[in-house]
Amino acid sequence: MWAIAGDIHYDSAENDTYNSTEGISWTHQTAGPAYPARTGLTCLAFDAGSGEKMWIIGGYSGGVLNDVWTSTDGKAFYEVIGGNRFPARQEHQSVVFDDGGGSQMWVIGGTGAVTYNDVWKSADGADWTCVTGNAEFSPVSGHQCVVFQNKIWLIKNNREVWWSSNGSYWTAATLSAAYPARSGFACVVFDNKIFLTGGGYSGNERSDVWYSEDGANWVFVADNAFEDRYNHTMVVFNSSMWVIGGESWDYSQCEPEYSWP
Repeated sequence: MWAIAGDIHYDSAENDTYNSTEGISWTHQTAGPAYPARTGLTCLAFDAGSGEKMWIIGGYSGGVLNDVWTSTDGKAFYEVIGGNRFPARQEHQSVVFDDGGGSQMWVIGGTGAVTYNDVWKSADGADWTCVTGNAEFSPVSGHQCVVFQNKIWLIKNNREVWWSSNGSYWTAATLSAAYPARSGFACVVFDNKIFLTGGGYSGNERSDVWYSEDGANWVFVADNAFEDRYNHTMVVFNSSMWVIGGESWDYSQCEPEYSWP
């Protein structure tokens, strides 16, 4: 597992990189040329034709960004130069998805000069194609996107869930999912289900777990599954779901990680 960039108590953006093989001991890795410290970024693992690499896309560092950085080892990162880019943004989502033309990196929504409901894709991180500049869902940031059942799924903080098989046309699976509205939540695909955890608003953070097998119908799994938090991350690793980092209502950082099952 890798932890990349982010912030500490909203006052210190980072550009460091750590990894762990078991979620307990974490090793600092960044040793070479580093990307500018930032928050609101997305990270992917993607093979653009020369082997799988880590990719850092956009974010905020004194202003919104549309830069792209890549690394083969998590230690040295190099900027991808040139090409057509999406508008600068933070709090967007990125996924790796094959729409029938081969796997590509996708950027969806986010906030920059405005809040966007656009969709972009790229096979190399340099040249980005706008798939749609005005998707059927309303402008969105702080959302979650996952790839599930050969579709991109967008889960909004207002309980709307949308899907697309091509990134251009989007269909609402539900406009009123069963889970309570929230911000700063996280989602992953595990055991052929979409899982949603945590999130909330200041003073009303959550530690609940929900899942859906179709994006429309959501099932409550547990409450108090971990320390209440928002702005955390989820990954699937070693046949388990992991909840990593996050913040609580007083802006203190939460315990590093939990795994389930």
